Amino acid sequence: MDHQNASKLPVINLSKENLKHSTCKQVRNALEEYGCFIAVYDKTPLIFLELRDSIFFIADQLFQLPLETKAKNTSKTPFFGYLGDLQGVVQLYESLGIEDATSLQQIKSFCELMWPDRNEEFCEIIHQYANLLAELEKMVVRMVFEGYGLKELCESHINSTTFLLRLNSYRVRQPKEKIIGATAHTDKSFLTILDQDQVNGLEVKLKDQQWHAVDFLPSSFVVMAGEALRAWSNNRIQSPVHQVTMNGKNISRFSIGIFSYHNGIIHIPTEMIDEEQFPRRFKSFDHLGFVAFFANDFKLGRNSNCSIVSYCGV
Repeated sequence: MDHQNASKLPVINLSKENLKHSTCKQVRNALEEYGCFIAVYDKTPLIFLELRDSIFFIADQLFQLPLETKAKNTSKTPFFGYLGDLQGVVQLYESLGIEDATSLQQIKSFCELMWPDRNEEFCEIIHQYANLLAELEKMVVRMVFEGYGLKELCESHINSTTFLLRLNSYRVRQPKEKIIGATAHTDKSFLTILDQDQVNGLEVKLKDQQWHAVDFLPSSFVVMAGEALRAWSNNRIQSPVHQVTMNGKNISRFSIGIFSYHNGIIHIPTEMIDEEQFPRRFKSFDHLGFVAFFANDFKLGRNSNCSIVSYCGV
């Protein structure tokens, strides 16, 4: 495993003034070749930088709450609530999830669980930030659909999308602990948008089967394809295996991700099927049903990086 490789991910500028038809082709090519890319997105730069500073400051406050408080973050959907040291297993990683994260009411409900006496600043910052990330996700989705000549199908997909916001904390590793903060996995989302504080740690396994460290640029995010997008694209786009390592620096790491899920059935467009080059690889599938399927496999110890093939592969 080579952890020394410099980041090889393509960089695409998604600032409004840089958007052209050719950008759709860049996005499509990046997702087909790498499964992910670095998006430079400096919307209203000064306000944006202040917002990022605020988001990681309140993330620190959030994770300092008692475990019994964080454990109140539950969900009917597997892996959508609190993840961490509930079973007494020592881990470097813990995470909290806010469902339907573009809704101010949902954010307030989460906030009242964490701070019964309310925390209006938290609600305002999270709401603003979640909507900024959701706007970026929708922009990328539109480019993906347009890149395949399927612009007319896009708005229906976007209107059926819900967003899960995850705040992640990686504590400092003790001398004898393993360096892995988050074990190797693929996302089960349609798309994932990742942000972090100044501490790197994300690694992506590319086609060369080597681990490549991701170095976030200023005003940038990592855009990553989930397994649901792999199925929708009929295997044209791969969902990259990635992990987080905490190797060396004696400071904790915070990251934030927004994960998009489809409320209902995802159909593989007939335009994505070519009997010679791209015969049908997947059947239509229930996205949240797929998440439940993966969770059951995970409980049984069948943790596969190609769960979508098991769930709805042809």
